[in-house]
Amino acid sequence: MILTRDRSFVDRHPEVSFHVETEHVDTQLAEIIERFDLQRKIDPFSRCSTCNAPLLLRKRSDVKGKVPFFVYQHSDRFAYCQTCKKYYWDGTHHRIMAEKIARLTKRGRE
Repeated sequence: MILTRDRSFVDRHPEVSFHVETEHVDTQLAEIIERFDLQRKIDPFSRCSTCNAPLLLRKRSDVKGKVPFFVYQHSDRFAYCQTCKKYYWDGTHHRIMAEKIARLTKRGRE
């Protein structure tokens, strides 16, 4: 499926395209979530933001010396990407993204 703002493309290829009405990114995301009924399929923070590989949960003891010391001291939940070797934790960015996802999926259900 091709998502586009180009109405003429959608008119020429309606079977493989979807016209995204708005220019505002958050509204576009909500529109796409609603149109393709993605609410139940959204599994945030389950994949690496760099390579899209599935993330593996890691115990706090497993990440000692592999994440910043402050993070190790103040976080309890960690995930790891085996493909690109990145670690993830519930920091400020995680909270902001979780709130945004909640807003977008709620808007998609309205």
